[in-house]
Amino acid sequence: MTAWIRDRVEPSRMIRVEDIAELALAVTKLSANAVVPEMVVARPGAQLWRV
Repeated sequence: MTAWIRDRVEPSRMIRVEDIAELALAVTKLSANAVVPEMVVARPGAQLWRV
């Protein structure tokens, strides 16, 4: 899934699978009254404002 950007972003700056798994687990722990219609996951950096 990252082949299209590997020449522009070094692997150490990419979002790790573990980070996404931790986020998914945290969402499952929310109350049944909580609604999460959308999640945006972005790398920190100069273009964070675009999110």
